[in-house]
Amino acid sequence: MPREPFRFFSLLLELTIAAVALGVFVHGRMFELRTALWTIGGQQGWNSNPRLRIYFYANHQEPPEIPFLWTESLAESLLGIAIVNAVVWMTRAALACSGVNMPLVGALYDLLLSGLWTFGVNSQMSSDLTDTQHLSPHPWYLERSCLAFSGRDAAACRQGKASFTVAVVCM
Repeated sequence: MPREPFRFFSLLLELTIAAVALGVFVHGRMFELRTALWTIGGQQGWNSNPRLRIYFYANHQEPPEIPFLWTESLAESLLGIAIVNAVVWMTRAALACSGVNMPLVGALYDLLLSGLWTFGVNSQMSSDLTDTQHLSPHPWYLERSCLAFSGRDAAACRQGKASFTVAVVCM
């Protein structure tokens, strides 16, 4: 256990944030959050509709590229960033418990995590401009209330807001 109270409490706070980030992004990954949010927004006319992709295939046309905002790659990236965050916390805790104080290494860790979380926040705020009839400069769940939905749609909306909020806090 670190000898300095400030260092102990900062490690405890960082542990809490890392655990919440892992929980939010593991949960979001398991329930295919991005696809659910894309589908809900598409049904409401707030962004492109993933279900319309079948018409492109039926007409032997190439569908537009899936916006990065809705891809599994983003979900996996966010989970990966949360895992890196947890590993950095474990490294800091191990160094603190052994009495080692390396401010330069800590600053490099902070710089790495800030860059990764900045990527995560910017990616979650990215646009969906693939459907000219339903342009979406920002994700619908960041601009609208979740109160209009119920059941799984409301849960997906809240999860989307939570994942964005956690990424901002971690940044």
